Formats: sequence, structure tokens, C-alpha cells
Amino acid sequence: MNWMEAKIRRASAMRLFLAIAVLVIVAGMLAANARYFRNFFKGPYAIPVAELKAAPSAKDLPRYWVTVTADKIVETGFQEITIHKKHGVERSREVSASYHVAALGDRLLLVKSHRDTPSVALIGYLKPVAEPVDEKFFLSPDIVEIRSKFLPMMLDTGDFEGDGQFGLVVAGLLSLAALVFGFMAWGRYRNPGAHPVIRNSRNWGAPDDVSATIQAELLSGKTLKMGGYVFTPTFLVRDELLSFEVLRLDEVLWAYKHVLAKKLYYVIPAGKTFSVRLNWLNHNVTVNGKEADVGAVLQYFTNYLPWTLVGYSDELAAAYKKKRSELASVVAQRRNEVSQAAR
Repeated sequence: MNWMEAKIRRASAMRLFLAIAVLVIVAGMLAANARYFRNFFKGPYAIPVAELKAAPSAKDLPRYWVTVTADKIVETGFQEITIHKKHGVERSREVSASYHVAALGDRLLLVKSHRDTPSVALIGYLKPVAEPVDEKFFLSPDIVEIRSKFLPMMLDTGDFEGDGQFGLVVAGLLSLAALVFGFMAWGRYRNPGAHPVIRNSRNWGAPDDVSATIQAELLSGKTLKMGGYVFTPTFLVRDELLSFEVLRLDEVLWAYKHVLAKKLYYVIPAGKTFSVRLNWLNHNVTVNGKEADVGAVLQYFTNYLPWTLVGYSDELAAAYKKKRSELASVVAQRRNEVSQAAR
């Protein structure tokens, strides 16, 4: 196994580990919410009033997304108000919930409705009385006198399925991405030769020889490290925990310096970031670094790879975007001219 293959296997192993970790986390999150999802998939349970009255709390009920028929519904006038603010200033307010009392024989059930006045045929999820607004309801003098008649829980008629539907979509997408990511990583771990780096290296020579050359250049001391990449005399190498990439610098068509001026609140200058943008026929890389290092990279192209187009212009940008093959032909012609002049 050569140096490139070893790097590919290491990065692939870390990707496989990450994919497995994502699947474990998704499974753990679903397991942690198993009670919710059992109710979600089984649908609302027509709970007998007797069973509801006998439950010590909502948490003791395995089926808490329920339907129940009340004797009557009494509107209390108690409301939950949501205030919308912008920059600390109130812009509007709305009634986000209203509270009703459902009579169930000799017991009462607090009902929190997010829409119109509920009918006696109630549907919602049972939960403890825990929210500050919910608890304030029982501080009313009229309610304090009959507090003992209320069941030790309340019914919220809000959307029960929405969170589950969103959660399942997210879990499904994460699991699918992890599986695809993991299978690709496993395939490249078992067969490093299928990795794009090895496939591309066959255009440069025997992979073992190319690997030895890259390793020698990395150890030569003639390198420049910038933004997670290492420039050697011949190659651009990215060797990170989850990725491994090797590109030949002499195949770059166009290279230029990019400067981004940063501003706070769109007005106050907050420094600049510098990068070199390298454009191959079918690939682009942006490498961030110090201004002096960016200049050194571009100077290297000018001195040692003079066929490369160096510097930004709108004409080059348009040609690279719309006439890339023609631009590649121009660079190839420049390279031939340099080769002929060197003979």
C-alpha cells in the first residue's frame, strides 16, 4: 500500500465512523422519544373517562394523544397573549391560546385551545400543568375554590403530529445521507484505487511513483501551508481528518488573488481576508491565507508555470464560465510555446 492509499483509507475510515455515529444518534433520538412516536403511529386513543380519572398524572398514561367526550365545555375568558417585538419595542400582540374547562362527570379538565372554542368531542394530548401561563389559571380566586375537582393534567388541542412529521423527515434524510456517505466510505476503504485521487494519478504516471513523488516533496521543506492545503513544487495537497485531495499545479488554467473587505453593520471597516482562487478545467479551489502567501503562490505560477493565466479580469471570468474549453486550449498552446522555447 502506497502513501496515497494509506491516506485514503484513513480518511475513509473516519468518514465511515462519522456515518455510523450519525445513525446511532438518530436511533438514540428516536428511542428517547419512543413514547411520543408510539402515540404518533397509533393515532389518537379514545380514552374512557374512567381511565382518565384514575390516572395519577399524564406521564402515567401510555396513550396520551387522546379523544374524549365531555359533558360540556365552559369558556373561562383566560387567554395566552403572545407579544411580538422588534429591537425591544412591541409591534403587535395576538391571542395564541384560550382556556376552557371540560366537565367530565364530577371532575374537571383544563383544556388549552389554539383555535376556536372546542366542541365536547375533544382531541388533543394530555400533559402536566407546568407552563407559567397554565399555572396562572389556577391562581384565580374562582378557580382556587374548585381546584380539587380538576384532574392533575390538562388537554392541549395544539398540533400533535407536526413535530413528529418534521422529526421523521429529518431523521430519514440524515439516515439516508449517512448510509450513502457510509457506503461510499466503506467502498473506498476496501478499494482505495477507486478514489478520485488514485484515478487522477494514473494520468500522471504509475500511482506508486506519483505517491512517492508527493511524499518526497512534502518532506523536502519546499512547501507552503495555507488554509488547510499544502503547496509543493508540483502538487496541491489537502490532508485532513475526513478528506484527502491531490491536484497538480501545472494543470491550473487560471489563478488570481481575491480580497474580501469585511464590514461591521455594513459600514465600519473590519479588516480584509485574502485568498488565492485556482481554477482547473473541471475543478475550483479557494485557499485562504495571508496576503504575502497569496502573492507568493501567484508569483510561483508566474515564475515556474508561466503558461498559467494569472490575475483577474472580467474577460477571463466570462471566458472561464462560458468558453472554458477554449480557454483550456489557449493555456495548452501557451504551455507548448514554453516547452519549445526551453529546448
